[in-house]
Amino acid sequence: MERLNYQNKKEGFALTFPKSWMLYRTFDKSLLIDGNLDVKYVAFGLPSRSVNWHSNDAPAGLAVLFRIFIFPKSRWEYYKENYVNRERSFRLTGRVLGERDGEVYFLGFSTDVPSDMFLYVKESEKVAETFRFLEK
Repeated sequence: MERLNYQNKKEGFALTFPKSWMLYRTFDKSLLIDGNLDVKYVAFGLPSRSVNWHSNDAPAGLAVLFRIFIFPKSRWEYYKENYVNRERSFRLTGRVLGERDGEVYFLGFSTDVPSDMFLYVKESEKVAETFRFLEK
């Protein structure tokens, strides 16, 4: 089966996508969780055919399927203490992919996507399993 390889040299990681994701797009942003926590991320999305769909943090027509957040280790500890281990209205859905050079890479799944993206959402976990760090 043919695959698509993605490398982010700036953030030091790579992923492999199925060929069905050939129209995927990425973009870098940051998320201000609170006044003490601003986290950068790389979002991965695909064009949606859903006419009325719009994501708050993505270009028009693009459905974000997942994000890879890059937390400095100290900010990750702050996030865990203040959001994961407490009942808060805001909490990222996902899991840690790995740690390297004082940074924690966290996979955040989208919780709201248009119906034409459901198949891709199911494939997102398989894509996440291909996460690897690039050699320095």
